[in-house]
Amino acid sequence: DYMPASSTCSLLRLACADLQHALARPCRRGRGRSVPARGLRRLLCRCFALLLVASLITVSWLLLPRLESATENGDVVAWVLGPQQQPQELVGGRTASDADAEAHENEPDTGIAPHEGLSQVASSDGSPDAQDEDVNAGIARQSGTDAPLAKDRGGGSERSSTLPETTPQAAVSTRPRVVAMATKLPKALASETKLPFAMQTTAAPKGDSSQTVHICFCSDDKDLRPLVVAINSTLAASRRPRQIMFHVITSSEQAPIFTKALQAVLPPLAEHSQLQVHHDDALHTKIKGLVTFRSSSGARKSLASPFNFAPFYLEAFLAGAESKEKSIPARVIYMDTDVVLEGDVNDLQGLDLQDMPAAAVQDCSQAFELYIDFKEMKKLGFAKQGLDPKECVFNRGVFVMDIKRWKALRITEEIETWMSRYREAKKDLYKFGLSQPPWLLALHGRYRHLGAEWNCRGLGREFLNEQELVELKEKLGVDFKGLRKLGARAAGKQMRPFVAPCAERAKLLHFNGALKPWRQEKWARKQLPPLCAVLQGSSTSSAASSLRQVNGHAFVTCADRWSHFLSASAASYLKTLRESSPCGNP
Repeated sequence: DYMPASSTCSLLRLACADLQHALARPCRRGRGRSVPARGLRRLLCRCFALLLVASLITVSWLLLPRLESATENGDVVAWVLGPQQQPQELVGGRTASDADAEAHENEPDTGIAPHEGLSQVASSDGSPDAQDEDVNAGIARQSGTDAPLAKDRGGGSERSSTLPETTPQAAVSTRPRVVAMATKLPKALASETKLPFAMQTTAAPKGDSSQTVHICFCSDDKDLRPLVVAINSTLAASRRPRQIMFHVITSSEQAPIFTKALQAVLPPLAEHSQLQVHHDDALHTKIKGLVTFRSSSGARKSLASPFNFAPFYLEAFLAGAESKEKSIPARVIYMDTDVVLEGDVNDLQGLDLQDMPAAAVQDCSQAFELYIDFKEMKKLGFAKQGLDPKECVFNRGVFVMDIKRWKALRITEEIETWMSRYREAKKDLYKFGLSQPPWLLALHGRYRHLGAEWNCRGLGREFLNEQELVELKEKLGVDFKGLRKLGARAAGKQMRPFVAPCAERAKLLHFNGALKPWRQEKWARKQLPPLCAVLQGSSTSSAASSLRQVNGHAFVTCADRWSHFLSASAASYLKTLRESSPCGNP
């Protein structure tokens, strides 16, 4: 069936002869003489014919063994048509798929492996995504899945956009190359015995709110994957997970969807009443009226979302009409949704705030002068006494709030004052952010310092800047040639990918930046993923396929650290829920 070897060799000889003739002719006739057009056309035609013959031979050579193998196995139809179009074979009067499904239902429920279930277990453009998301992008403007849902085997209809009332076990066919996936959440995710954390721990006595840790998230993101990871990692790292109460602040439209989805993916939240979803339309409208966006500030427009400012109104949201709390907790811990908890939040609950209204992590990679226009403030008479432009900022990605002290010092009112001054000023009083600058100005000198391990940030960034690159070389004890073992590439005075040595012993991983792990399908085609340090021999380093080592230090992709807390089935379910939403995120 193949073209004779003699014909192929003849074509090859003719093509080579034409090539030699065409290249040599200008030399014989002088440098000024060009190759005749007719000879060039002949050469191109023969080269094309040779290329076509070679392609046909290669394709035949690759496909023939597979076709022969499929023929021997009697599975040619499935190989050609694909698994979804494979004809059903009758087994005792029933189709093979029906028999397989019944057999699977009779098998014991083995659950999901730790890295596939909840043990592995938001940040939208409108959610508080660490106002510095990324400030470096504002300065330097840095350049920068799940499989399709299977159809239901019974009726062939796609998964409904409504949440499931039950979560049956996914049926997996045993036929070769045919895998059927349930259209609802697998039953294994709803089993308490499969959870990685000690849910058997004795719960706090009913009504003993002093022992309860209250954690708040603010988001209207239709994609719940980051929020689920943040909650699940928090539970997994806690010594007393049953004593944690999660508060989610969102819009009135999203509140019922959030409640059902979170309880479906994380059943203990419903079983132990550990979830409260809050919304307040009147307060939402008030915040929206205070926010002013100016493109001249260099801030992204998405940061003008009211949910970017909601953390300053935690007490008001928790005391709202929709709240089920009879009393407001004395202390709350706020976290952005794009985080992974590696430390125990009980450590933050028991922290002595030293009579301060809040505790936050200082960040000396940025200074106040990056955000604040001190000349304009002085000109308008708004200069703040004792504030040095070179002072380190403090990040809002995670903070502890003492509600009584916060209210007594009128911190929210002072933040609103700075927002009003910004709106009324002709020039920008601050830049590269909308909620971070007034937060900095209102809380300057009035916050307790948290350890840097509580905010290992930038895990969604693309570049290391010049100063960070110098510090990385010193920490690892290598030069740039040694960093190439991590896949490092120079980008001017910067380096890609972003490398986070702080992740090795961090208690909180913060994925601020453009390269969100749950949005990898939107990354550039050859994007280098950010790398996070891990402890040698840890479960994360041994399980990750992306493990790289340099000079005794181990690194994995930061996306691996995040996805460790989200099973594939839960991720697929939540992604489908987002895509089926009529007003889902783009």
